[in-house]
Amino acid sequence: MSLTRVREAIRYIRQSPARLQRFKTCVEKEKIESKALLRLDVPTRWNSTYQMLEVALRFERAFERYHEEDPCFERDLLEGDGGGRPMDFDWVILKGLVQMLQIFYRVTLTVSGTISATSNVYLHDISEIAALLNEWVSDRSPYPEFREMVVKMKEKWDKYWGNPDKLNFLIFFAMILDPRCKFGLAEFALEEMFGEEKTKLISRKMKDKFFELFNEYSERFNNGQLRRIPSEISGSSSSHASSMQPPSLPRAPVVDVTFGTRRIIEKYKQKKQILGVESKTELDRYWDEDPEADDVDVLKWWSVNSGRYPILASMSREILAILISTVASESTFSTGGRVLDEFRSSLAPSMVEGLICLQDWIRLRKGKQVVDDLEEVEKLQEEFAKIDFAPPIIDIPN
Repeated sequence: MSLTRVREAIRYIRQSPARLQRFKTCVEKEKIESKALLRLDVPTRWNSTYQMLEVALRFERAFERYHEEDPCFERDLLEGDGGGRPMDFDWVILKGLVQMLQIFYRVTLTVSGTISATSNVYLHDISEIAALLNEWVSDRSPYPEFREMVVKMKEKWDKYWGNPDKLNFLIFFAMILDPRCKFGLAEFALEEMFGEEKTKLISRKMKDKFFELFNEYSERFNNGQLRRIPSEISGSSSSHASSMQPPSLPRAPVVDVTFGTRRIIEKYKQKKQILGVESKTELDRYWDEDPEADDVDVLKWWSVNSGRYPILASMSREILAILISTVASESTFSTGGRVLDEFRSSLAPSMVEGLICLQDWIRLRKGKQVVDDLEEVEKLQEEFAKIDFAPPIIDIPN
């Protein structure tokens, strides 16, 4: 009911430019500094409801003043679905709802990104949401008024995430390949989701699956199917060793390796490649090092350290490129429908492709989605409010 009252109050104010102007005056009198505009939500989309409430809470005092200056405000709202204007307890309840929805909204923005890696941070957010849902359904919940709603959310969560056997292990692999997390933090995230007992079984299975995938990449790398990256460590260490050699000592004679010795060395190298000893050393070296700082760019880190971890870098190049959300691909199809509609169906395929790519490049350059200029919208609303809509008087000759 609190949500309905706020929604109906916003609907009432947005119904005419004159009411919007009066509300803007109330905002100025209350000295509320915000360029945001009141917006209505789509009731079936929770993210639009969050955006509506997040803006409305900034103008709580302006709603109270508007009630004092518009005598029809409360009377019309009493006749509507909300049953009156928003009261003080309504704002208190909705503040808690916004705090809850804000977590899901931020996670949605994170996993829907298209210009940065998202697969390595997905398990972070999932484990955090799992911990919060467990807290909200317990007796120590900070939002007891939403308990019924949270219980339904928890049931839906358990349906999709409650069984660890149905989870895609690539989500765990992406977190392991994040140098800020590695295996330890991935295991901790699982413990947040499923508890200590289940985590022991899952982590053992996760490690075995990761070793299988690593050995597969190792075979491809040793067979030349993956691009070999020269190691900077070996080159630098050899040059450092030669520079430390005393110049006064005579150079040691070059020993001619016999054919049998070469065969033994070659067989030993092949055996090590088959057993994966060299590959395991690379993996152990990666796990033994301390995690990197939180502000490290993951993709750039792998680009710099690909010489030290050539096989893991090849795995990261393919796994971290996976987008967790399908929003980007769905948005592309939606954009294509807006560019090529029934009124512009004669555009050539190359022109449609150029328009879509150009839009994407412009958004990438700005670093954010193209949004409306709020100040320009306010100016248009002010000009629209000054227009006299009275019908013109026309003299009809006799």
